[in-house]
Amino acid sequence: AGGACAGPGAMGGFNPAAQAPTGQKLTFTGPACSVCGEPIIGRVFAVGEKKYHPQCFQCAHCHRQILETEEFMEEKGDVYCQECYYDQFGERCYGCKQPVLDKCIRFKDRVYHPEHFACAECGTSLLGVQYKEDEGEPLCLKCKAIRVRIRETKNELCAKCKKPIMGEYIILNGQKIH
Repeated sequence: AGGACAGPGAMGGFNPAAQAPTGQKLTFTGPACSVCGEPIIGRVFAVGEKKYHPQCFQCAHCHRQILETEEFMEEKGDVYCQECYYDQFGERCYGCKQPVLDKCIRFKDRVYHPEHFACAECGTSLLGVQYKEDEGEPLCLKCKAIRVRIRETKNELCAKCKKPIMGEYIILNGQKIH
């Protein structure tokens, strides 16, 4: 984490008296802030082994101050605002590659936003409908049936449309065509 808090000698915004009314020199001690290194006198934010002045409590990625009322995430001893945490460490939608923050659909080792879970062949939404898996891909029932027919016909595919030839065909320049 980088950045400075209140500056040297300011002790996180608290400016203590240098001496008591009797003239005796005062020494203030407190844990050192993990960001600025100054002693923390007063309120302290603590996460794991690290301690922070309230104004030094900041995201390790964007360095924006994280307010007391905000939620934050911790990863490997560092503190992150939610946006940076999900951007850096969150699961990403297989369809759009953006972080998944809420509801998701899991298919094999993939995660999808519900609106991006679609047939790998034709792109039809699979949300709330039956689908089949084929060679690790989610397929609508129609596309799955086409793949099965293609496999059954082996090399009997139309040279023009690449769909299986189930009935009559012509041969043009040595290629079978519907």
